[in-house]
Amino acid sequence: LEEKIALNSKMNNKYEVVISGIAGKFPESENVNELKKNLFDKINMITVDDRRWQREVPAAIGKVKVADRFDSIFFGVHKQLSTNMSGETKNCIERSYEAIIDAGFHPKELNNTNSAVIMVSNLNEWEISVAQTTTNAGYRILGSSRTMQANRVSSALNLRGPSFSIDGSFTGGMQALEMAKTMISNGHVRSALV
Repeated sequence: LEEKIALNSKMNNKYEVVISGIAGKFPESENVNELKKNLFDKINMITVDDRRWQREVPAAIGKVKVADRFDSIFFGVHKQLSTNMSGETKNCIERSYEAIIDAGFHPKELNNTNSAVIMVSNLNEWEISVAQTTTNAGYRILGSSRTMQANRVSSALNLRGPSFSIDGSFTGGMQALEMAKTMISNGHVRSALV
């Protein structure tokens, strides 16, 4: 009985964790609501065109509508770095901002807070292009490094908690959510972006 009371007491000291904001950019869908509408309307979001890659790689693939816009001034990213930054990293910064707004907060409310950023990514085409060029090599390396993605989000939002990237695939997202939940419930951080 004493062990049960001690365990319950310990569990009561943990913080509750709530997933309160979500954002995303998906094939032929600029946001979560558009994805939902496309799915419910049974729209095929896989396209055969060369707006991003040559058709042979592979012929039919899901692509985001617009992948080449980023407001470097708004997010406080140096112009040279922004020009040489991977689309994946730019997308992470933009979607993080949107997820905070979706959660009902103004991003400035998280300014200087102990908030974690955990990113999961895998090899992308931008890294391959970096390996094949010497133009702006320094900025291209900094702008394409997957290990820096979480740090870029932290910097853009001026967060003070831990930020790190996990090299993973489909299951990495669940691992990142589990890490964020543990960090919040144990009181190590106030909030987390995953």
